[in-house]
Amino acid sequence: MKAKRTMLTALAALMLSPLFAETLVFAPGNGVTTNVAERLPAGVDIQANTGSSGGGIVNLLDPLNGAIGTATVKCGTLGVETVRRSTMLGGIADLVLGNGTFRYTGTAPATTDMNILLDAEASNDACVM
Repeated sequence: MKAKRTMLTALAALMLSPLFAETLVFAPGNGVTTNVAERLPAGVDIQANTGSSGGGIVNLLDPLNGAIGTATVKCGTLGVETVRRSTMLGGIADLVLGNGTFRYTGTAPATTDMNILLDAEASNDACVM
């Protein structure tokens, strides 16, 4: 009975984990570059440059990052070396752009199925490169 209860508890935690996703905020100053070499866990949400203007460059360098939930770029630039399907390692499910730029810095051709959304509160000077 105890083994069954433990398995059910683990299953419930797995099912509820998307409801409590961790959010990582990267906010380098205007013109400053932050390189994130650490491997990000699956299901994490990212906010880069949360202000409405200015902002620096945030580069995600690990090609084996976990599948990222939502990446929000209010201003500045978010650079990634890999772009994959949203459910794969290094994939991004939703990209929300304010007055920012999403830049693919890899060298190989890549495809993705991520949703790209424009922030309604921004002037929408958004760019995907």
